[in-house]
Amino acid sequence: MVESFSSPSPRMVTFDLDDLYRQRDEAAELVDRLNGAIGVAERMLGIAPGDGAARPPSAATAAKRRPTHRAMLLTVLGEAGGPLGVRSMIDAVKVRFDETIPRTSVSPLLRKLAAKDEVAHDRDSGSWTLGRVDRASVEKEVRGEVVRFRGPKTAKREVA
Repeated sequence: MVESFSSPSPRMVTFDLDDLYRQRDEAAELVDRLNGAIGVAERMLGIAPGDGAARPPSAATAAKRRPTHRAMLLTVLGEAGGPLGVRSMIDAVKVRFDETIPRTSVSPLLRKLAAKDEVAHDRDSGSWTLGRVDRASVEKEVRGEVVRFRGPKTAKREVA
């Protein structure tokens, strides 16, 4: 026996969507009131300036400051003090930055870095070492002081 499922009518979906919009607006208003109350309490305790500038960064701001995979890999290679394999680098990045870089991203990136002489590969042992790289700029990037913008990625169009 085959059961058939009917989709909800557009009218029901609209009513549900309107209700969700209303709930979202109410939640945003509540968050604003809570932030205001937190700011008042902070000023009363003297732990934050009156403009609220001492608040911790939001998740969106923290995500923007995350170092690039390149910077994370170069940092762990520099801190290792010796050659590392790909798996060891991934594990070291997880420990140091609490971020997991997929192996499918690490190998191509290492090849690009090797082409620029920023890392060196020992084919016999399968390990990688730090090459000629400006460690100070990598450290600044890790701390969130350097922001790199390479422009938008555009696909190459083939002429028919």
